[in-house]
Parts: sequence; structure tokens; C-alpha cells
Amino acid sequence: MRIYHLLSILLLFSVSFSTFAQKDYDWEKDPQLLEVPEAHKDAPQVSLKHKIDVNFDYLNNSELEQFYTKHTIIHVNSDEAIEENNKIYLPVGANSRVEVVKQKARVITSKGEVIEMKENDIKEAEVEGVKIRYFALRGLEKGAQVESLFILRKKSVDLNGSMVRIQDEVPKYNTSFDLTAPSNLIFTSKAYNGLKNLEEVDVDEEDKNEDTPFRLSQTWDYIEALKPEENAFHTVHQQKLIYRISKNMANPRANLMSSYEQLAKIISEIYDVKPDKKLSKKLSKILKESEVDKAKSEVDKLIALENYLKLNFPMVDQPNPVLEDIDAILENKAANESGTMKLYCAFLNHLDIEHQIVLTNDRSDDTFDKDFESYSFLKNYLLYFPKTDKYMAP
Repeated sequence: MRIYHLLSILLLFSVSFSTFAQKDYDWEKDPQLLEVPEAHKDAPQVSLKHKIDVNFDYLNNSELEQFYTKHTIIHVNSDEAIEENNKIYLPVGANSRVEVVKQKARVITSKGEVIEMKENDIKEAEVEGVKIRYFALRGLEKGAQVESLFILRKKSVDLNGSMVRIQDEVPKYNTSFDLTAPSNLIFTSKAYNGLKNLEEVDVDEEDKNEDTPFRLSQTWDYIEALKPEENAFHTVHQQKLIYRISKNMANPRANLMSSYEQLAKIISEIYDVKPDKKLSKKLSKILKESEVDKAKSEVDKLIALENYLKLNFPMVDQPNPVLEDIDAILENKAANESGTMKLYCAFLNHLDIEHQIVLTNDRSDDTFDKDFESYSFLKNYLLYFPKTDKYMAP
């Protein structure tokens, strides 16, 4: 589910504070093969550098933007690892508010030869409607190291909870995460599954001024590989962290950022459609065509309604306003996810069935953390019916 960060607008226009953008970050001019630790000399592949920087800054002293930097070096030592790393992908969606500032890749062969990819090595493709840019690497062999660096500039920032998975199936050395923001924006974070959390970088009081950025940072010397296990939820057990805005020192209202209570009110206002007389007439006509009116109990009504709506109003995965307008949905018999929620709520209110809109996540992906509010946990819509203690997934 796509959550629109309606509350974040409070931060997009604010007092001007400076920070240091990461757009000028670059790799070493004369790279050398990095030494592989003895414990993983014979491993199929091992990450020798994994650096992520997230930098928030004010564009033209007003609108908040974000720079995302990722720099990795992977040692490959098997045919499978070569196959897995012979392309370096950078997905960029249709959102024009995401700009590729820098994308670089190179191979350092086992003999120390440096093969840097050129602009004409960048290929483009479209996979399931998503535009993909990637390097097709040259010179990759056993004992080689693959280095990649990209920087994204995002004018649509995410302040209310971003998850970063630090652990994967490859052992990692020299892993780091660094977040910087203007001094008025205070962030908080939480780490999971034994990962050491981010720490605020202190600056001596005599060195502080309004241009001193807020900073969270952490370096992990070694992150062990987490191999998939049969019948186990792999990503649930990954070491990961979540960061989000905590407060805006220049705007006390921003302390409400990421509040589930605030979001619940907004979601209810948007999706819980209360039919007027005109809409009720349309809904009554549709219900006569279904089996809903024949159902006696609330459970039977809900089953009949769900079956009818799923059969006659298919969900379309498109961000089109027409697919979110209740009148257009009834006429065209198609809705996107947001429109589907409006459709269900309109019928439920028309039938006077008590319900609550629920936002949650897939438990096979991550465990919902009730103690740390983050939009990264709000991915799926459900409907809850207090009278019968039942749930429905529209």
C-alpha cells in the first residue's frame, strides 16, 4: 500500500537551516584490491564495504529534499557470485521527483586492473512497469571486486519511517549508515534483531551554531550472513533499522509527525465514505442485484458483499484519480486500492455495519512494532468488525 505522507507538509516549508549535501561524495581515484578477511577467504562472495548516507537539506532555503548515497564493494569468488553481480541495477520509477545525481561502477580484477564502466555501458529496461537503469559489467572474474556508487536526489522526502535492511545473505565487513539533517530536524531510530542502533553524533557546545547539522551514525565492523531457511520468514529475522522524524525545533506542530492518532483521523476522513441520498440510491440498486439483501446475519452479509465486490469491481494497480472517485468507480466498475477502500466503506456505512479501517503489515515480512511508530509498518489495508471480531482484506 502506498501511504501518502500528508503530515510531512509541515516540514517542507520552514525556517532555513543549512546542512552538508552528499552530492559531491566520490570513490577513491586509484583503487586497490581490498584484503579479504581470513574467515571468508573461500566464501563465494563477501561485502567489503557497504556505506549508506541519507542527507536532508532545504532546497532554495525552503523545500526539503533528500540525497541518498550508496557505495558498495563486493568480492566475488565463484561462478554463481559472478552471475549474481554482473549487473548493477538502479531502479528509478516514473516519479519525476527522483533524480539520479551519480551512478558509477567499476571492476578491479584479481590482478589489480581497474575497468571502469562508461556511460555507454548503462542500459535501460522496463520490468513490470518500472524503469530500470543498470550497468552490464565487463571483466568480472573470480577474485575480482565489484565497486558501485550511486547518489539519488529525492524532492519527495520520507520523514515518517524508513526501513533499512542491513543484513542479507552475504557476510559484510565495514558497514556504515549516516544520517544528517538541518539542525532544526531531530530524528530517532530503532534497530532490530541484535543490530547496534544509530547514535547521535555529539558536537562540542562551543563549536555548535545554527549551521551545525543533526547527525545519527553507526559503523558495524562485521554483519554475519543470514541464510534463508525452509518454512522460516527470512526478512523477519534480518538485522535492520528504522529512522523517522521526531521533532522540528523550528515548528512545535511537527512533534505530531508520524503520529498514528493523527494518521488515523486523516485516513478515516479520506476513505470512510458516508453516502448521501444520491449515493445511497445507487448503492441500494447495486445491492438488489447481489445476494447481500438475502443474508440474515452480519457475517453472511459481509461474505456476500465481499464476494460481490471482488467479482464485479476488480482492483487496478494505477494511481489514477478516476479509480478513486466513488461515482466513477460505480459507473466504470474498477478501482485502485484507495478507491476500493472507499467503495467497501460506502457499502458498509449504507448497510449500517460497524467497522474500523486497519493499517498493518505482512507478518511474513516484518514483525509489527507497536512501540515505535513508523509508516514502514503501514503497508496493508484491512477492515475490522467489532461485533463479530472478524477481519476482511478488501
